[in-house]
Amino acid sequence: MNIIKRIQTNRIIKKRLNDRASDLDGFERTKNILILFDVQRIPDVNFFSTLIKNLEEFEIQVEILGFKPKKNKKKAAYCREFYNADFGLDGLINAPNIKPIFEKTFDVLINYFDEAKWQLIGASLQIKNHFSVGFPELDKRLNDLIVNTGINERDVFEKELIKYLKLFKKI
Repeated sequence: MNIIKRIQTNRIIKKRLNDRASDLDGFERTKNILILFDVQRIPDVNFFSTLIKNLEEFEIQVEILGFKPKKNKKKAAYCREFYNADFGLDGLINAPNIKPIFEKTFDVLINYFDEAKWQLIGASLQIKNHFSVGFPELDKRLNDLIVNTGINERDVFEKELIKYLKLFKKI
């Protein structure tokens, strides 16, 4: 069953990557940001706290969505999570606990992952957003702004993100 999901999701990913378009002019000022990340790579609860605090100074609402392959009893208290089991055979995420995230449109989506996992890329392409930011290790069509830094260099990423949002006159 997982193989069928992966094959179907990969088909959807290829089509959506080709159809994806940026809409930097679609919002006047950044009001909300979603951070999408891999819980296995960043398990520390406080990893994003500085970034969130600095974005909130600009009156930006920040939400966090994490991915884990398997659901376990220990759930992250600081964010919503999705799992392999949340993908349907159509390749789409249909989990009721994160449905509000997929119904909302975000001004900026931060793809805070550097491994091309089909689950993260599939989720990223399903999240409605005007502008996306990420790392150079991923397919260049996934992000509108690529911050050339490592995933563990959060401070550099944060400075570059804020610098470019100011440059684009979005904060």
